[in-house]
Amino acid sequence: MTIVAGSVGPLPDGGELVAIACSGDDAATQRMLERLGSPNKAVQSALSQAIRRTAPAGLWRRLLDHLARENLAEAVAGATPAVRPGSPNRSSAIVKLFVEEDSHSAATRQAVLVEGLSDPCGEVRVTAASLLGMCGDARAADLLLDAVQSAAPGVGARAVDALGVLRLDRSAPTLVEALRSDNELLHHAATHALSAFGPGAVPALAGALRAPQEHVRWHAARALGQIGDASAADSLAGALGDPDSNVRFAAAEALAEIGCKALPSFLERLARHATSEAIRQASRHLINSLHQDDLKARLQPLLEVLYAPGAGTQVQIVAARLLQAWRNTS
Repeated sequence: MTIVAGSVGPLPDGGELVAIACSGDDAATQRMLERLGSPNKAVQSALSQAIRRTAPAGLWRRLLDHLARENLAEAVAGATPAVRPGSPNRSSAIVKLFVEEDSHSAATRQAVLVEGLSDPCGEVRVTAASLLGMCGDARAADLLLDAVQSAAPGVGARAVDALGVLRLDRSAPTLVEALRSDNELLHHAATHALSAFGPGAVPALAGALRAPQEHVRWHAARALGQIGDASAADSLAGALGDPDSNVRFAAAEALAEIGCKALPSFLERLARHATSEAIRQASRHLINSLHQDDLKARLQPLLEVLYAPGAGTQVQIVAARLLQAWRNTS
């Protein structure tokens, strides 16, 4: 038993509280949910362990339903400011309970989630699909793809997180489309998910560099840099001429992250096209952002001319010379 300051008496500890909640006691279930939302990590951890060790399918189902209701409350709150969603701590704790590996409860949790896929409530179906996806189970992938554009940003973001875990190539276009969302939570989740995909997401992200929205192009460039695959180099080199300075710098940083294998595309871009001051500025940023000192040294002649005033044609000449030397030594 635990004594809490300001309480009228001792409170049941985690194991006792879970046992009472398992019996169907609504008050105990509510208290359990409140503790799951506690900012005290020790309280959260003790209760989570008790749930994993002893909770039957019925309690796991109540946790799934509660998480689905919080997702629904979030959607309503987005349309009606007076309605407030539940505790982010509590939602995160419930998600962890379902997705973190644990031999005691794995079979029970999975059975509850699979059953949730056929629930009459759409919110429960999407929540179950997202949790299954986060566990690496792809059987609900189609439902997740449909859920990305959900009216509730948190629901869409959770579906995106699940697709990021699954890394199905067919989901890359849907995730790139999520980059176009005006909702910051959703397009940040999509960037993170696409970054985890690896080279399979490069074609879709390269196409997103031509999107009309600046934030989509910026997120695409950032994700390509995090993937670090050389197949994106030509598209990123083209983005050095983007009309938005943030996109230009993101493309420069992405090329720097790719490193040596990106430099031929960069040099060819400068050698073949006249350079504006904006492109020269992005090019300087690229060279200065390189992690390898030997690459910086090889590009030092280009960096010097990029800093020289009115050296547009000279930039092309030096870039062409360095490109030829690069090819001769490759």
